[in-house]
Amino acid sequence: MTLQTPSILGAGEGEHWHFLNTLQTLKVDGARSDGAKTALVFEGPRGFGPPLHSHDVEDREGLPGLHTRPVRRLRAHPGHCCRERHDPRAS
Repeated sequence: MTLQTPSILGAGEGEHWHFLNTLQTLKVDGARSDGAKTALVFEGPRGFGPPLHSHDVEDREGLPGLHTRPVRRLRAHPGHCCRERHDPRAS
C-alpha cells in the first residue's frame, strides 16, 4: 500500500460537460485514482435521469474515509470533493 496526498476540489471545480440540458462535473477519474474510482456530479432538471436502479458489481454504499499524515482539518461544503493523489515520494 502506498501513501496518498489528498487533493481538494471545491464546489464547481472539476472538468465540466454540458449534455442534454444537464451539467456533468468530473471530480475524480481513473487516472487520478490509479484506476480505483470515479466520482461524477450530475445536475439536471427535476425528473430528468434514469429510474432508481442499482449495479450489483459496480455500486458500493457507505461513507469513504480519508486519513492524512500529518493530520489536516478541512471544512467541506456542499459540492466539495476530496481525493487521494499518488505521492511519488511514498514507498
